Amino acid sequence: MKIFTKSVLALTTLISTTLLGQQVSTFEDLKLSTNSYWDGAPSNNKPFQSGIAFFENSYSSQYGGYWAGGFAYSNSKNNTTEGYTNMYSAITGKGAEGSQTYAVVKDGSTIKFASYPRMEYIDGMYVTNSTYAALSMKNGDSFAKKFGGTTGNDPDYFLLTVSGFFQGKEIETKVPFYLADFRFADNSKDYIVKTWKWLDLRSLGFVDSLKFSLSSSDTSKFGINTPAYFCLDNFNQPYFEDVAGAATSTAIYQDSSAIKAWASSVVVNRGFVNIAKDSLGKATYGIDANGTGKANATVVSLGDGGSAIASFDNYITDGIGPDFCIFENGFDHSYLELATVEVSSDGINYFAFPAVSNTSDSVQVGGFGTLNTKLLHNLAGKYKAKYGTPFNLSDLKNVAGLDVNKITNVKIVDVVGNIGKYATYDINGNAINDPWSTPYTSSGFDLDAIGVINQAGVVTESSEQLVNTANIQLYPNPASTKVKISGYTGTLQLVSSVGEVIIEMNIENETNLNIENLRSGVYFIKTDSTTSKLIKQ
Repeated sequence: MKIFTKSVLALTTLISTTLLGQQVSTFEDLKLSTNSYWDGAPSNNKPFQSGIAFFENSYSSQYGGYWAGGFAYSNSKNNTTEGYTNMYSAITGKGAEGSQTYAVVKDGSTIKFASYPRMEYIDGMYVTNSTYAALSMKNGDSFAKKFGGTTGNDPDYFLLTVSGFFQGKEIETKVPFYLADFRFADNSKDYIVKTWKWLDLRSLGFVDSLKFSLSSSDTSKFGINTPAYFCLDNFNQPYFEDVAGAATSTAIYQDSSAIKAWASSVVVNRGFVNIAKDSLGKATYGIDANGTGKANATVVSLGDGGSAIASFDNYITDGIGPDFCIFENGFDHSYLELATVEVSSDGINYFAFPAVSNTSDSVQVGGFGTLNTKLLHNLAGKYKAKYGTPFNLSDLKNVAGLDVNKITNVKIVDVVGNIGKYATYDINGNAINDPWSTPYTSSGFDLDAIGVINQAGVVTESSEQLVNTANIQLYPNPASTKVKISGYTGTLQLVSSVGEVIIEMNIENETNLNIENLRSGVYFIKTDSTTSKLIKQ
């Protein structure tokens, strides 16, 4: 899947401020030099504020000074150095949703709200492991054991528990979250959290303060051996837009006067009926032209990982509010088949909208499973039939190589909802979970239409003709260790499904590319004029 950045957070912050009366603690308002942190020095012992919350901090001047408790904040990218000298970094190497700054939290830390002692209702936040704790659990250190032990069978765990309070009294409900869990009979299910995970706090109800407690299976008479730190970001972030018809919905009805035009042509590159069983062939339902014109529930199915490139008579431009919307044919508010969305201003280079899925990726959503719309953002198919999912080009306004006022093409790429070897990922590195598998000729995202809201100027023929398919050869594909690339001389890039350039290299006619160490999933081989899909098994 694709990417969700702070530009999207600006939208969610707007929603929270205008509709929910909330303020998100992003920590981006706290100034830091590059790759640094603040831990309270020198002997501040005062809480710091971000958004709605006050975060306690304790700094001791003894022994040359040290962070004694509470919260620190950081933009450190160091997720490789082991030990206590690297206690101020997140294992993700960045903040949630692609941001820079996040909080580092010690065991027993508390948060109070700016309105204290008035009650607040907190939707949720993102959490992940600190680098210090994650690498200690992975490898062990001079104080703590390697999780799982020498055999891998030790039932270890590292547990975060969030408690709520009101007027000094602890409420009964607690919210647990395992930052690591090795208690499974099947060791392949053991995990240490290494991505930003959404933590739902709604069950706490109205509270005036929160406390964060850490516990571990690895203890001694002195307490926890596991480094008692974790990281937190986007505290009090509200849920995303609700289902069509709800107060916070952004769904656009197919007859809306806001829609000024529709896609004039669509070229589909079909995906498999079931990417795990390519012998079943590719999706066949519908024809390319079904994706053109007004939304009418006549669709073309993309199949697992399939894509469609749409062209328009006029440029799509970055105007006020959403600039275009995409229609799928979901039959209700919760059975949703998703797709990521990319745009191009030259027909060659495509840039993905930042997408996020806070749906759990620990249990696969089945072929007829359901999703919560409010956990999804910047993913086509978020709304049921007749209601388009809007996209705002301002989310991409600072992307080099893209002119957001001259969009020529929109690419819709089916989300392979598998959370295993074929998974693709959102900005937080989490597998996007949607109904899978759906092994029918109508599998994958069902494209109905693309409606244009803001447009200007006639697209020139030179722009339209740049819509293309790859002409280099990849063999084998899918591949597990090496893939032979032939038929091309020049510079090419291996790009992940979230747009990250993994390898850039020059070749002359052919080369063998080693992909053995890559995570299984969908990748792209990009040249100056073509894009080819590569599946790593």
